[in-house]
Amino acid sequence: MALTVLRFVLYISRGALFGLVCQVLWCILLILRFVVRHYYPIPPPKIERWNDFSIEFSHLSSVGTCRG
Repeated sequence: MALTVLRFVLYISRGALFGLVCQVLWCILLILRFVVRHYYPIPPPKIERWNDFSIEFSHLSSVGTCRG
């Protein structure tokens, strides 16, 4: 009886420890993400590429409407 209780307690504590480790890792990840975004902002060329893509896409959609 005592052995099964001990196993159960160890199983629960291992699960709690695993959850705690996951939570700590998640907090570290969030802090790192905040620091990276704060100190190293996304460079503007990515936004320009997105604008080029949207212009190209609008051109393709206008070609489709002209054919119809």
